[in-house]
Order: sequence, then structure tokens, then C-alpha cells
Amino acid sequence: MNTDFSDPASVVRAFIHQTHCWEALAGSLGANAQARYRPQDGSTLHPEEVRLDNVVRQLPQFIASTFLTKQKRAVATAGSYSVPPEYDPKTEKVVRVVPKTKTQVVVETNRKTDYMGGLREYMLKQEDGVWLIDSVTVTLGTQKRKLTLV
Repeated sequence: MNTDFSDPASVVRAFIHQTHCWEALAGSLGANAQARYRPQDGSTLHPEEVRLDNVVRQLPQFIASTFLTKQKRAVATAGSYSVPPEYDPKTEKVVRVVPKTKTQVVVETNRKTDYMGGLREYMLKQEDGVWLIDSVTVTLGTQKRKLTLV
């Protein structure tokens, strides 16, 4: 997927796509490693599982450095993933771009899923001439909550 970093909606769509791909790959590799190396569901990780986990947990930092602003975050990039993937370009679509200032916009998405579905607001800021995601807020009922991005 090619991203147009001059278009905030393109950045959000690409972020959702990349995060989905990472979650799907991490989940698949993890499940296969557990099936091969821990058929008795032992309590310790096999060295190959540890090696795989170390590699998989590095990928969110690459996604963050590509799509997120450089601001210091309250919560560091966690590297945790969901099975099935939480991010999914099939269920989360951009519905509107709302300009806030010359260098700030909100990209609204609608996530059609039972878990954490509904409206999301991605706040993007322009840094060095490109649009990057600064934060994401989800509306749950009447409450708004900031989420960890990756």
C-alpha cells in the first residue's frame, strides 16, 4: 500500500492497514510456534518462541516511526497484538476529515465491530511537511478515551 503523506486520510488508512498486517503476522507466527514447540502447553517458552517474540515485538516501533509524531507518549509502544487483529481495514473506514488548524486535522473513522467499535478520532499533526498521527480517541457510549496506538 502506497501512502500519500500529504493526505491525512491516506495516512490513517495506511496505518490501519500496516497495523493489521503486523497483528495478523504476529498472531499467525505465534500460534504456529506454540503448536510446534509447546504441544503440551508447557509453562516456559521454547528458545525459538522467545526469538520469534523478540523479532515480532520490534515491528510496532517501525510502524510508529513511520506513522506517528515524535512526541513523547504517556504509554510507550507496547508491541501487543490481538487475535484476530484489532485493526482491520475491512471494518474501519475513514468517514470524515475535519480541519482544526493549518497544521492539525482530525480524521474520523467508523469501526464496525463488536469490540471497541464505533467512532474513532485520529488527531494528525503536520511535521516536517508530512501528516503524522498524534493520538487516537475512541467514543464508548458517552465517554471519550485516548488509546495506545500500537
